[in-house]
Amino acid sequence: MEVLLQIIAILIFIFMMVSAIVSYGEKEALATKRFILVSILLPLPFLFLAFVEFGFQYEISLALLAITLIFIVIGLIPFGQNKAYRQVIPAKRIDERDTMFSRNELKPGTGNFVDYYKRNPDKKTIDDAWREKPGLMHPGSSQFDPFQFASAEAGFETIEALRNEVNGPVNNKKTDVNPEAITNYVKNWAKKLGALDCGITELQDYHLYSVGGRGERYGKKYERQHKFAIAFTVEMDKEMVSAAPQGSIVMESGQQYLESGKIAIQLGKFIRKLGYEARAHVDGNYKAICPLVARDAGLGEIGRMGILMTPKLGPRVRIAVVTTVMSSIVIVVKRLSLSKKR
Repeated sequence: MEVLLQIIAILIFIFMMVSAIVSYGEKEALATKRFILVSILLPLPFLFLAFVEFGFQYEISLALLAITLIFIVIGLIPFGQNKAYRQVIPAKRIDERDTMFSRNELKPGTGNFVDYYKRNPDKKTIDDAWREKPGLMHPGSSQFDPFQFASAEAGFETIEALRNEVNGPVNNKKTDVNPEAITNYVKNWAKKLGALDCGITELQDYHLYSVGGRGERYGKKYERQHKFAIAFTVEMDKEMVSAAPQGSIVMESGQQYLESGKIAIQLGKFIRKLGYEARAHVDGNYKAICPLVARDAGLGEIGRMGILMTPKLGPRVRIAVVTTVMSSIVIVVKRLSLSKKR
């Protein structure tokens, strides 16, 4: 029993110290201090029982082991949502020009380049530093593979060819739709087309970029024109993602951007054929911020990485969105729109 207690004390100390190191790396100072404190205090009762002899030592040791096991089991049991928890709503709208993708498209010497860094001089040093590196899918990158990177580029170029299909003419004749029926139809059809999950929410101002930042949309201000948003996720292959940073993850990323884009474009065309405005938001042609829309549509939560964390697959998904004026759509998930916290 003494040896077992010593082993448990050592394991607790190691586990807590590893947790402290991880928390320190994540810049979580409070968690780091707590893990260090627990790593010192929690093993003490086990060490005391292992080295000090007294009456009922065996029985107390068994009781301590049982209590520890019970607390471990309780800690692993999910107790459901915290009803007092409220999702944080962005205090202001996001400017797409500040995103890494937009800044990557800036070319030295151009008007947009000069204007952006005149307004954001603090970002120029770090941006210039990564501009000097080979970049994604460049032959000089550490994980370059001609077949994998060519496959990835084919995926990205295909979705680029579809970017102009995000909008189109609307049928002059409106089709009357039953709210519950059209909601179920859209969700089920999206899944039939390849979506993992699909949700609908009311479109909010913070769901949209304030200003466009890519291609011909650069510098254009956005205002909310649609009332609802349909968000859906597609799954990324686990093996290809797990192989990161090898080229397979770039292949899978490009492929699933393409798959989600195809579904969004098809859904948008479907809604416009019913006589309602609809716009797809796909890779390289977003007005909507997909993770925020998907979160409010009930598909997941925004994680500490700033991306959508889904219940089944975590961040291993790609997202696309369709915004529309089709006011007959039923909003099934309202918990976030009814409980905003600024």
